[in-house]
Amino acid sequence: MPSFDATDGEAYRDLARKWAATVTIVTCRLRPEATGGQPIFDGLTATAFLTVSINPPRVLVSISQGSQALDSFRHAEAVAVNLLAPSQVDLAAEFARPHDQRGDLWERVGFTLDASGAPILTGAVGAFAARPAEFIEAGDHVLMLADVTAIHVFEGEDTLAYHNRHYSTLTPLP
Repeated sequence: MPSFDATDGEAYRDLARKWAATVTIVTCRLRPEATGGQPIFDGLTATAFLTVSINPPRVLVSISQGSQALDSFRHAEAVAVNLLAPSQVDLAAEFARPHDQRGDLWERVGFTLDASGAPILTGAVGAFAARPAEFIEAGDHVLMLADVTAIHVFEGEDTLAYHNRHYSTLTPLP
């Protein structure tokens, strides 16, 4: 069994790719005072998401320091972690693109605002609506801790997963 130094970035990425993760699109609505009163939305595709606490309900999303959406999340009044359905692979790809390659994405994507103003994507399996609480610098990423304000569960498919550089679904073992 080969071993590598923890600072070997390629070995780190190779092992991390073996971790199957739920694909989410984390969306946000910026605070009105940050946008001159205009409703402005942003979002990104993320697999580095986890539930932190049930009581109080809290989630965590890891956002790259280089993400164009990071500043939007720092100025957000409401966020939503949307768990994607397998039929939403193309949407995951859209939100993974740099902002200048998205075109009129928010005019093309279906969404509704929940009571807190969090953008909930049409077709998602479910969503955690939340309010950003803390941002913690963590190497080349920023951890956003958010307090859950509502849980939206929709009928539908299993969640979309990402494993070994491929989108997939998880099938239970017999």
